[in-house]
Amino acid sequence: MHIAVELVDAAGGQVLWARPFEVDRGELPGSVGDIAGGIAKALSIEIGDVVTRNIQPLDPAQAAADDLAMRAWSVFLKNVGQQSFEQSRQLFEQALARDSRSVRALAGVSLTNSMSVSFGYTGDKDASMRRSQHALARLEAIDPTAQLTLIARASHLLSSADWAGQFAVSEELIHDFPNDPTSHHHRCSSLLRLARFEDAIPACDRAIRISPHESRTPVWHALAGMNEFMRGNYAAAVQRARIAATANAKVPSFAVLLAAALAQDGHRDDAQRVIDELRQRNPNFDSAVIDAIWQTTNAHPKFVEGRDRLIATVRELGLP
Repeated sequence: MHIAVELVDAAGGQVLWARPFEVDRGELPGSVGDIAGGIAKALSIEIGDVVTRNIQPLDPAQAAADDLAMRAWSVFLKNVGQQSFEQSRQLFEQALARDSRSVRALAGVSLTNSMSVSFGYTGDKDASMRRSQHALARLEAIDPTAQLTLIARASHLLSSADWAGQFAVSEELIHDFPNDPTSHHHRCSSLLRLARFEDAIPACDRAIRISPHESRTPVWHALAGMNEFMRGNYAAAVQRARIAATANAKVPSFAVLLAAALAQDGHRDDAQRVIDELRQRNPNFDSAVIDAIWQTTNAHPKFVEGRDRLIATVRELGLP
């Protein structure tokens, strides 16, 4: 079955967003929820853009806190990268200054700080974690079971290296919000560190199936690729890492995973080219950053062994 979905500006008739879906007829009953979840995530970006266009002529002080928070979510979801994280963090803080009980803003402040730690984008990890925890505590006092509260909690636990806690929250998210890709993202991410590699990959694939065209899709392919690398399935890891690195060259860890998988799969020359190109684009990037991103605190020994294997491989290729 072919399903075509459009978001239309009722005032002028302009098509703001459109997406086709192809579903086998027999799989339709089980796919409706996932399709709706993908649409909902896309609309978070598009509606935020509409708000941005409508309030740009206004002085920032005139914009309502929720409008600012919606703009921030649009920026945050549109790109995975240091600039988008920082831009959205500032907007979330502005929204929070106008409404200290804004759930959207509090969740955004907590998430942008904790995720900046996870991606190695912050120069002061401790300060970012304190800000994330402070916003999360206020969020939990307002509504401890809200979806944004659970997502912020899972992200903070990830950055705190509490993989068992992150997994427990992911199970809550999947139970209450099974058609949101973030629920499955946290399951995949936590199970990776707990060395449940075969269970983790389907969770990432579910997130990709729900929302195949968003900014986090490369992250999910990279997580699946890391799981494959841990299992020694290097050809599969190459395939996943290549998708991630091609889709988002701003995240150096994707290229590192690709290079390590290529080298382990016997394609050392290709791996060397990936590392050389990475160092040209990011001259200050080194293996210490990978050590921080793929931290081993509280992780299963099998994950630690695989992470160390990855770092040793790229150091042999010249990454300092």
